[in-house]
Amino acid sequence: MIEAAPIERPSFIHQWLSALSLDVASGQISKDTADTYKTAMRRFEEWARGRYAIGGELSNDAIKQWVAALRDEKRSVKTISTWLTGVRAFFRWMIAQKLILADPTAGIKAGTQINGDRKRHKRNALTPEEVGRLLNLASLSKRDRALIYLMLYTGARGIEMHRSWS
Repeated sequence: MIEAAPIERPSFIHQWLSALSLDVASGQISKDTADTYKTAMRRFEEWARGRYAIGGELSNDAIKQWVAALRDEKRSVKTISTWLTGVRAFFRWMIAQKLILADPTAGIKAGTQINGDRKRHKRNALTPEEVGRLLNLASLSKRDRALIYLMLYTGARGIEMHRSWS
């Protein structure tokens, strides 16, 4: 473990909270987003207290240790990802204010699903008969038929097709 530095509640956390309030008032972010960021920062600050000085040059390893601690607490990957986004917002603000030089959250991900974290819905492939019935629908335009062929033979999902046409 990295050697701990004394923790203090520096004024720049309060400044960031004020900046979040201004972002909400000016319509840059929603109140819900700001509340989520505040919760994330509070959770990170509680964990970091006694371990790291948030105002100092916090390392990438420190953020990884926090993510590992959240995983040990059996937090869902979605929760970890959401909180990590909030903490990232704080460090991006610190960089913009020239309080730190590098973002300690850069390149850090919430990780993959923890076993039992979420049940995957398994989809059954279409049978050859179902494919035939689908492609023989009289109401299909040439475009729709082409899209269905593309999805069938590439495994593309509906959202991927939507994004490619947007």
